[in-house]
Amino acid sequence: MELLKDIKAECLAFFNGAILRSKPVINYKCPECNNTLKTMRPPEGEVYNDHTICIHCWFEFIRVTDGKEVRIQTYPKHKHAKQ
Repeated sequence: MELLKDIKAECLAFFNGAILRSKPVINYKCPECNNTLKTMRPPEGEVYNDHTICIHCWFEFIRVTDGKEVRIQTYPKHKHAKQ
């Protein structure tokens, strides 16, 4: 669990530093736990599309970010997978 706390602390420190340096950051909500997350705003005309994980609940999802908003796509449940 110590590694997870370190990852969360590093992520929060990164975005706090970006905000202090006036870098463009977009806030959005985790689709699972509804906690606020942050991502960098892409340059005008670009779109970021990536797999990401919530630093609060470790839920995995796809994040699509343009200059204005973050859209979320979640993975389908794998009913055939062993739980």
